[in-house]
Amino acid sequence: MRHARLLTVVCILGLAFCQPALAVTKEWSFALPENASVLQVVADDVGGVAVAYQAPSDPTTFVVWLNARGRQIYQRLLSAPLPASILGVNNRALVIQIEGESIVVVDRNGRESTVPNAFGQFPNFSPNAPTDRNGFFAVETSSEGPTAALVRYSY
Repeated sequence: MRHARLLTVVCILGLAFCQPALAVTKEWSFALPENASVLQVVADDVGGVAVAYQAPSDPTTFVVWLNARGRQIYQRLLSAPLPASILGVNNRALVIQIEGESIVVVDRNGRESTVPNAFGQFPNFSPNAPTDRNGFFAVETSSEGPTAALVRYSY
């Protein structure tokens, strides 16, 4: 009888501390232009992301900020290709470097504030943070052709 109780307690403790298997779930995707080159992917820590990419036929850089549902909050076309356009992003603001040595801060409503004569890019500085506490972002390519999408996965 004593061994049965001990075995029951051990089983209950085992069940209490067992972790379920990690499951990865595709949440949403955002279509990118055909043959786009993704330069940066930076998660905003609340399920959204900022991505900088270039279209192959155009040397300009596009910066797009997406919310946790994959809906576009903001988009900007930069006339000069920049290797590190996204300086940072969080749940309140997107900070980007634009041509002419200015920094633009964008709020979640898409309103811009410009900091003139400011430079936020530093040697070897190109933040890429494609993960947050609930998931990650990846570029998914199509097996049928050169199209790609930025995809949000949760775990």
